[in-house]
Amino acid sequence: MVNITKAIIHILNPEQGITIQSRNELDITSGTTYQYVNSLIEKAFNISQLKFGNFASNSTVLSLIRQYKNNESEFGEISRTISERMYESLSATEKSKDRIPSDVIVAEFIKDEVKYIAILKCENKVEYLHKVINSGEEVTVEIADINSILPPKTKVVTECAFIDLEKEEVFYKDKKYQIDGETAYIMSDIVLECICETASDKEVSSYITKALNKIYSDEPIQQIESAVKYKDFMIDNINKKNTKYTLNEVIENTIQAPSDRQVIIDNAVKKGIVGDGEDTLSISNYSTKKTNEKIRVIGDDVVDIKFDAELYKNSDRMSISVADDGTYTVTVKGLNSLTVK
Repeated sequence: MVNITKAIIHILNPEQGITIQSRNELDITSGTTYQYVNSLIEKAFNISQLKFGNFASNSTVLSLIRQYKNNESEFGEISRTISERMYESLSATEKSKDRIPSDVIVAEFIKDEVKYIAILKCENKVEYLHKVINSGEEVTVEIADINSILPPKTKVVTECAFIDLEKEEVFYKDKKYQIDGETAYIMSDIVLECICETASDKEVSSYITKALNKIYSDEPIQQIESAVKYKDFMIDNINKKNTKYTLNEVIENTIQAPSDRQVIIDNAVKKGIVGDGEDTLSISNYSTKKTNEKIRVIGDDVVDIKFDAELYKNSDRMSISVADDGTYTVTVKGLNSLTVK
């Protein structure tokens, strides 16, 4: 549940060289305004692509936030600084498609007793509508396009950031731009000046799954068991409403050999998934969805089976064994029905 306390919107049109910086906050007592901003925040806050980062010590936005917390600056000043830095950066991008008109919504809100500042970059779209022309003698209906349309409230914004005001931590989603021949991430590198500490929940989940499969590539049964343990670990955290964990905790619960654990940690650091095994990772809706997916095994390209982790954990109902000749036997008992698809 999100409780919005403040919000403001600024207009950016770098292609036309126009920016409008609002001096007043949005009227969040308006049902339409509140519902729209609330929906955008709720959608973006739970996406799997959010990365975790910390502000650089010389970050301008961090300095303003600290002043704001000490009642030495205003919310509007923070929002305008963010908007102006974004506008200047977008104006410098090399591709015209990156300079499309956008609105930037900056909002303060409370979720689970934590106060955040949200930054939502809303790219405008071209939509079409009918236009009625009445000449006095006859009525004509034509089709016209209209620019500067905010995204629908059901859509996830292209770029966003959420700043935990107490911990001064950042969760964000950004994208690549080209500025002066160099790759740049405007939201994180330029606007916020923050350093990425861990990859997104989706990237972490994908890495762990692939890493476990690679380590046990010659041991299919061990692959299944590690997948079951990984799901159990995530489900246990989700059930406890614990949305934070570390890579070390996952590895300790899924892999027995210390040498294999270290390989996964070392590779994760090399790939930029984490800074080290103790970095905080977050559970989003993506992890929740993945834990509910069935485990899939394929045998000789003639058998394709999907099953729940809970079924595999019950040895009285399901078992997979290896004969002396290396062939596998899969046994499933107690099924009440079979469906052919």
